[in-house]
Amino acid sequence: MPYFQALPDEDAPRQLLDVGACVGQMAQPFLAMGWRAELFEPDPACQEALAKLAAAHGDRVSLQRLAVSDRDAAEISFCQSAVGLSGLSSSPYAETVATLTIPAVRLDTFARSRGLQRVDLLKIDIEGWDLAALAGHDFEALPPRLAMIEFSTEFPQQDAAAIAQGIADMARKGYEALVFSYDDEGNFKRRIWVHQLIGATFGAPVPRPDG
Repeated sequence: MPYFQALPDEDAPRQLLDVGACVGQMAQPFLAMGWRAELFEPDPACQEALAKLAAAHGDRVSLQRLAVSDRDAAEISFCQSAVGLSGLSSSPYAETVATLTIPAVRLDTFARSRGLQRVDLLKIDIEGWDLAALAGHDFEALPPRLAMIEFSTEFPQQDAAAIAQGIADMARKGYEALVFSYDDEGNFKRRIWVHQLIGATFGAPVPRPDG
């Protein structure tokens, strides 16, 4: 937020793409600054909170009950879990309570369909499929000032090699990665949302003590 607040004022509102909006806690401070937001969240458990957020900010908020992936699909499986842990595969942190069938979209397809003219912040937090969603955005057509994604090596598709490849792919697009590395000492599996910062480094994560 301080980064965006330091930029020159513009006539048009800034635009957030919030992929994995959960209950809207990430989007709320940007909406309070007058931004527009596309909120992607297919989890039924989050819809009431998101509807209240949308009602508070009128037409600056659009709710999208879609999964975001690296492919467009009329139907894709979605594993509903504890709030904040649902995704396109089962969570290593909580059991799946229901498997839903929902549509999926690539970000580039969505942006074209909506006629988006700008993206200032692209935020992705979708429980293990973050790099796939990132790969579906058209950085040449809509280069965000900042892209922020979450990854965790607890997910099979986000091992160290995949993370390194994702960072390299972004570097080819002109983006430098500032990586915040954390350890949770097994807390997330106990449903305790506490973690410790290991380091903030450019270009690569810092290994956890357990490797």
